[in-house]
Amino acid sequence: MRPSSWLCVLGLLGCNTPLPSETLPAGSGTAAAPTAITAPTAQPIAPTFASARVGVPPSLVSSTALIATGPAEPPFSLTTSDGAGLELTRVQAKAVLEGPIAFTELHLYFRNPEPRIREGRFAVTLPDEAALSRFAMENEGQWMEAEVVPKMLARRAYEDFLHRRQDPALLEKADGNEFSARVFPIPANGEKHLVLSYSQELREDHYALPLRGLPRTGLVEAQVLVLDAKGAAHTQALSQRNWKPDRDFLVPTSAATAVAAGDLVALRAQVELPAAVDLVSDATILVDSSASRALGYREQVAAVREMIAALAVHSPELTIEVAAFDQETVSLYQGKATGFSEAAARPLAARPPLGASDLGQALAWAKSKARKRVIVVTDGMSTAGASAESLPALVRAVGAQRLDVVLVGGLRDTALAATLTQAGLPRAGAVLELSRGPAEAARRLSLATQTQVPISVVGASWSWPTHLAAAQPGDRVVVFARLAKPGPVTLQLGSARVTATPQPVAGPLLTRAGARALIAELEAKVAAESDRDRKAKLRAQVSELSVKHRVLSSETAMLVLESEADYDRYGIPRNSLSDVLVVGPRGIQLQHRGGPVLMAVSYTHLRAHETDSYLVC
Repeated sequence: MRPSSWLCVLGLLGCNTPLPSETLPAGSGTAAAPTAITAPTAQPIAPTFASARVGVPPSLVSSTALIATGPAEPPFSLTTSDGAGLELTRVQAKAVLEGPIAFTELHLYFRNPEPRIREGRFAVTLPDEAALSRFAMENEGQWMEAEVVPKMLARRAYEDFLHRRQDPALLEKADGNEFSARVFPIPANGEKHLVLSYSQELREDHYALPLRGLPRTGLVEAQVLVLDAKGAAHTQALSQRNWKPDRDFLVPTSAATAVAAGDLVALRAQVELPAAVDLVSDATILVDSSASRALGYREQVAAVREMIAALAVHSPELTIEVAAFDQETVSLYQGKATGFSEAAARPLAARPPLGASDLGQALAWAKSKARKRVIVVTDGMSTAGASAESLPALVRAVGAQRLDVVLVGGLRDTALAATLTQAGLPRAGAVLELSRGPAEAARRLSLATQTQVPISVVGASWSWPTHLAAAQPGDRVVVFARLAKPGPVTLQLGSARVTATPQPVAGPLLTRAGARALIAELEAKVAAESDRDRKAKLRAQVSELSVKHRVLSSETAMLVLESEADYDRYGIPRNSLSDVLVVGPRGIQLQHRGGPVLMAVSYTHLRAHETDSYLVC
């Protein structure tokens, strides 16, 4: 049997731009010393969020039909080293929605049917721009908890474990929005319990818990607590037994578009811009047919055909060339968009989705067509050919007026997609979601994209982001700000003004989200800095903030070791580490690193002057 000590390392890509100071904006919700209580044990979730249930309106379901139905890649899995997928026996999810911010905690149970200890690889696809904050593994009743540490320390520990001939387990960021981890030990004839939690900004009208694509599972339970505009808590619950999920769990977001804790505010706003028309009259449409698109490929082709039909409604004289690409690019249709019928789309549907995705050669192929517009339908996972850094130059070489990316699939690289659409062509393109519906994609493709849209918050000493690199009417953005005094918050977004009265919330979740915004600002500064010494100082600030607030960044990794002696060896004082956010019976709780002590955040009886108070369960 190999040693049970294991090392877990996770590196994250950065966000973006400038910070006024290295300290977190005030409003962190500091409270009086809490009373010690017992940490909750892992049990099936009971409906303990005492409040009314909220139904999903039919309009939400219909407007996101492609999100909620059809084939999909499983959002998470645990596969043994010999390639066998372990049975997923239970999924227990808990989430809290505070205005434009959500926090999700997943408890996943996998069964090993064999009478031997096994090793596996855990993979999870997170929602776009989600921030992973916790990964833990239960081992013989004890928790092996990942810690956020500077990358250099994580690398040193990893190399040391290899030197001692112990086989370390790695938790690392894979392509796009996927994360993977080596998991050991998986007990013989037993269950492996993994815990994963993440926070995210809610820019849409709903929160989605990804479930589609999972295998038949013995028990799927989910509870989502929503804080409404008056501060009352409501829950939406899901409970299914022996279920193969055919839909995601959708819950309407809070009516509170702004929340505040102390002087820290988060506000969700919609971009209001003149709807300038940019009709598609001549286009090359590149459809990703690589192996990553195998699941649901025929449905993808059908949606592309509907999108082209909708484009023809906006531009009846539209001429197109449709090509499939993987390692090579093959033209499958040329002519009027109105002629791209079901029969005309059959060669595309019949093309086997195989091989790697070489986006560079597809762009080079498009250059020879000399069309005004290029529309790329892909997950953005370019796995062969040109590097991501060289793709913008290839986009410019195409000679088109505009390039748009229509994203498909759960696993995707939105950052690369945005880079391609803003690579320097005469007109900026848009990053769109085919899951929102072919007609919506066609509508957005027919609108102009405005760049460098300024954002400011009236009376704020700090705010983030300060601009939108590219935007269209109807886009949503979540803005964080530090206000000089409490009260309504006014956001200047382009030429429009938005005013909202923030709903008071307790501090932990908003504080962590604010810390992530600060880190994003610093990381953008790192990217723009050319002086080596100043760049190094900025990176040190990013690392310090990241560790202090348990928010992963480009300068930190997740490290999990088996024993306290291992942590001492690498100089990691666990008693001074940041608390872990968990979801308890009444909402967000802080689990202290020095022991099983929690502070429970109450959503009842909160008033503007009580935003920093906590109620112990």
